[in-house]
Amino acid sequence: MPRSGIMFQLFALLLLCNQSGCSSLETKTSEPLVKPLNGSLSQSLGHEPEGKSPVGKSDERTLCMKAAESVAKEGHAKEAILLYEKAESLDRSSDSLDAVLAPLFAQVGQTDKAVARYQRVIGQGTATPETYNNLAWTLIESGRCTEAAANVDLGLETYPNNERLRASRAVVAYKLDDRDEAMKQFIELYGPAAAHHNLAVLDIEHGKLKQAEKHLSKATQIPNCLPQSLALHETLRTKVAKLNHQQAL
Repeated sequence: MPRSGIMFQLFALLLLCNQSGCSSLETKTSEPLVKPLNGSLSQSLGHEPEGKSPVGKSDERTLCMKAAESVAKEGHAKEAILLYEKAESLDRSSDSLDAVLAPLFAQVGQTDKAVARYQRVIGQGTATPETYNNLAWTLIESGRCTEAAANVDLGLETYPNNERLRASRAVVAYKLDDRDEAMKQFIELYGPAAAHHNLAVLDIEHGKLKQAEKHLSKATQIPNCLPQSLALHETLRTKVAKLNHQQAL
């Protein structure tokens, strides 16, 4: 079963990453840039045609931000970054744009810039649970799981009951080879059946099919087991049986 087919089975972990956080904007490089305003993109950057009075810096900043938002919604992260940075340069005293730039930098693979922007939001005292969660997933995706764990713990100090942060903490524990802690976190959040299901999905993602099959076997023995676990267990059991047969030849 391809990984994309398996991963959709994860019902609880879907809450973890508003892949904003981690990269919520889908790139559509084949489509032309939209024109979010009545004028051209060059106008939104402050290049007015002849015969028109130039707009003030405050108005120009607003135009850049509106253009950036529209461009980002179309999946053009690089262009959106340029527009937001232009807006920042027009008025350094205005509200920070770190919160909108951080996920865009993460999307285009500029992890260090994304992390720096997220950390600035946290340092300003304006971080939401999503800020901590998205930073955690940016770090996880770049293999910096120890930093991700510290960031989630910091977020949980302010938002101790936030479900996404607690679920992200379970994933980080798994990636740091602390399976017991991951299981504990998932049980507290979703109950034992869902906990075994989630551990199984993480095992599948990491190529540990036999361990995943064991978790799903336990999940299916728990009353009120979800249909997703039953279906995934049947698929995985067949897969593991084939692998065992091939290894025996």
